Amino acid sequence: AAKSGGEKEELSRKRRLFVTNLPYSTTEDELKDYLSSQGAVLSANIKYRMVDGVKQSRGFGTVEFAAAADAESAMERLD
Repeated sequence: AAKSGGEKEELSRKRRLFVTNLPYSTTEDELKDYLSSQGAVLSANIKYRMVDGVKQSRGFGTVEFAAAADAESAMERLD
């Protein structure tokens, strides 16, 4: 059976983690590589801001796993 838009969004939310306290030097590739030990990572995004014309990490971001179970496992193991 096809999933409705609401069901797809709920599933996507269960696969996504909000990651805080990242060193400002962390890159999106490093974050993705680190968390891929917990399961397949679809995307890793770090939030940035401009400071005096220079892009600077805000120290947090999001990671989306391919499976909700992997996201849950990563949260339990790495929290």
